[in-house]
Amino acid sequence: MLKPFSQLNKPAEILYLDADIRIVQPGDYVLCAVTGHKIPLEALCYWSVDRQEAYKDASAALMAERAHQKDVDHSLKPQSGTL
Repeated sequence: MLKPFSQLNKPAEILYLDADIRIVQPGDYVLCAVTGHKIPLEALCYWSVDRQEAYKDASAALMAERAHQKDVDHSLKPQSGTL
């Protein structure tokens, strides 16, 4: 007997879009990119389209954005000894 999508007990593969998601592979949760916590699909509210990552809450999304910005800032710094 096939289980409904909400009872698969496996991660979904999601394409994160602007204000929407597309389910690529059925599952009933995704993992938070910051904390590793399972996020049920029906509770998914925060994600990054650019990084294709899910976040459990606004705090986790902010932490990811700050870490990404730090990486970007670091990569833009001129390296010492270069022209």
